[in-house]
Amino acid sequence: GGSAAVVARSAVAAAVEAISPQDLHQIRSVVRPQPALREVVETTLMLLGYRDTTWAAAQAYFDRAEAFIEKMRVLDAAKIVSRLQYQKLCRSLASPQSSFEDGVAEASCPAVAVLVRWCRAVRELLAVRYGDFADPRSNGSNGQASRRSTGRSPRVAAGSFSGPPEEGSREDAPQRPNLGDLQISPDPYALCPAELRCVADLTIRRPNVGEVTFPGEIDLVRERRVLEDLPSIVRLEPGEVLIYPDSGTKPREGE
Repeated sequence: GGSAAVVARSAVAAAVEAISPQDLHQIRSVVRPQPALREVVETTLMLLGYRDTTWAAAQAYFDRAEAFIEKMRVLDAAKIVSRLQYQKLCRSLASPQSSFEDGVAEASCPAVAVLVRWCRAVRELLAVRYGDFADPRSNGSNGQASRRSTGRSPRVAAGSFSGPPEEGSREDAPQRPNLGDLQISPDPYALCPAELRCVADLTIRRPNVGEVTFPGEIDLVRERRVLEDLPSIVRLEPGEVLIYPDSGTKPREGE
């Protein structure tokens, strides 16, 4: 319910505030991370939407510790983290190597405890939205959250992630992936299925970098992968625009 979400949000915020730049610098200094430490860091980066989750990339991110912590602080996990990311998080929390058990990852780097707590808190928050996730490959030993359902759809209920929905179902509305600072107009994640069938001039922009427009109308029910995989389909960086949607549309730079 609403009170559970408020408590979970507060726990996530408190977990972020407990992280210091010194913690990240200590993690960064590890040259040969043990698998448990690596898994905690990779899971953290995955939730934040980083494409590159290698250890070398993590060290570069942690080198800018203040900016990294701010990215964690502004992340609205309840709205931004996708169901697929939530499933990956649950699998990590229940992994055979028990990376998120007290003291496991911390054995090689005590500072990583702050990221363990943050990942656990995010999992509790997302359980309010998506329901508890039961991975058939695990025994559920790390399923700390009580089983909940949002009531939005039977497929969102606890342990019921059973593949993609059938076209025409109420779940045709795409799940919002972690977009980082990408902005989309019109916002397709707020449209009903009927409106998604004729979205005009879909525009993706990154502030202070540029934007790309899909001219004309696009059927985002048929082309739903464009939205679900948007961070990997559209890349807007200074001096770089990469687009490869299913339709083959490749706008000119700056269009």
